[in-house]
Amino acid sequence: MKKKRVNGNGRGKFVALCILGFFASALVSIICKNVFSSFTLRKYSVKWSDNVGKKYADISYGTGDANKFDLYVPSDKTKKSYGTDKSDEVAAYLFGTMRGEEIDPAILGTEKYDELMKPISALLNVDENTVPTVMAYGKYDKVQPYEASIRLDQALTEAGVDHEYIVFEHSGHGLQNDDKEMIQYNEAVLDYLNRYMPIE
Repeated sequence: MKKKRVNGNGRGKFVALCILGFFASALVSIICKNVFSSFTLRKYSVKWSDNVGKKYADISYGTGDANKFDLYVPSDKTKKSYGTDKSDEVAAYLFGTMRGEEIDPAILGTEKYDELMKPISALLNVDENTVPTVMAYGKYDKVQPYEASIRLDQALTEAGVDHEYIVFEHSGHGLQNDDKEMIQYNEAVLDYLNRYMPIE
């Protein structure tokens, strides 16, 4: 019995079909992820307006195009624990440092560095009076090294501070690749707000 030979044209069609199938499945996967994220995470989003608070957009902390962030300050400032604004002394120090005051590499990891960074460092300010904390870190974060989050978690644990530490195993700084952990993080934030800052 003779085997039927697959000619070059048939093989080419098969390869093309495999490639097309790969791209189609990737596209469906991306669409499903975005649809899932938008529906599932919608309940955690807030439509920002002047009634909610003020937004300080594109605050620069370096020379690169990506070295910018947005600061959201709630309009209701009756509770001091809500945070700070640009008039706060620590915030002013933070903005000044981030906007270009160079740090000498020779002082990194020294007492002088710790003294300089303490006003803006979560880790260097942990003690038994530290506020309850929810932390979320991406394992592939290149902006804020993941290893630093391990040290912060240890410091909070040793100080007996109520906290939750959530690791996004497949994400970078944007926490973009772990929908399950994003839901866990948002639920933890809501739980902490309801427990420690309930709406009266």
